[in-house]
Amino acid sequence: MCTFFLKTGACKYGPTCKRAHIVPLVSETILVDQMFRDQYSRIKNVAKGFDDSLIEIDEEEVQKKYDEFYEDVLPEFEKYGKISQFKCCNNLVPHLRGNLYIQYVDVVSAIRAYIEMDNRFYAGYQIRIHFSLIKDWKQAICAYNGQACPKYSECNFLHVFRNPNGAYSLPFEGRSREKRTDGPRHHHQGGGQSGEHSRRDRDRSRSCLLYTSPSPRDS
Repeated sequence: MCTFFLKTGACKYGPTCKRAHIVPLVSETILVDQMFRDQYSRIKNVAKGFDDSLIEIDEEEVQKKYDEFYEDVLPEFEKYGKISQFKCCNNLVPHLRGNLYIQYVDVVSAIRAYIEMDNRFYAGYQIRIHFSLIKDWKQAICAYNGQACPKYSECNFLHVFRNPNGAYSLPFEGRSREKRTDGPRHHHQGGGQSGEHSRRDRDRSRSCLLYTSPSPRDS
């Protein structure tokens, strides 16, 4: 049995893993593959020993984009039932980056969300949803949950974004703001988007979840 798949619902080896991946038929928790996409999502492979300090990205800008994503997406999933946890991965490894985990208070709500949302489109990308066995978030989320993690660039436990206003936060996530002290990291040199551009991009993504075919942005 694959320990990482059991704890996080994902495995870097995917279907080639030599250990069994147990996928539940139904669960209170759904996993949406790479629903949040940003600059890091362009990284296809993060090899062992990868020096993530070479990646120049404005962390504040990424968090801002995530906040907009959260405000856009949360109401859509709330239509199907009460949500008990909403977690999105901030990992660098591609099998976790941007994954969205939503835990409902009951299985029926999760099934509704799966039926209505799977294969729809958001921001030009098709949504893929799976049920996940995750219930113990303390086992799933990295104890460091941030750049203080000594294996940050290749960690296979969940590193999650801070939700706006601390929504759905758990007590042990408090370390997420710690930083490593081994030098500057992730400075974006290309300049951030203007407020006008950010609003325009956000408006383009609004209501994309309502479409069952590619979003109008792609036509």
